[in-house]
Amino acid sequence: DVVLSSGDTPFISSAKAKGFETLDGIPMVAYQGAEALWILHQKDFEEKGITKQEVLKTMKEAAGFVF
Repeated sequence: DVVLSSGDTPFISSAKAKGFETLDGIPMVAYQGAEALWILHQKDFEEKGITKQEVLKTMKEAAGFVF
């Protein structure tokens, strides 16, 4: 179950009640977004000297988290 908004789904609530660690879906979306941007614009990024790691860092910052 992937949750992108605040609040838990019944599945997430059940997992928490059973002691499982849960995460929201924001990191997954940031990583997927960075990969999609890289695939679509790799040539443009590379011409400007922008690395894939820099794209990911920007996506993570925009999403409000840093690992």
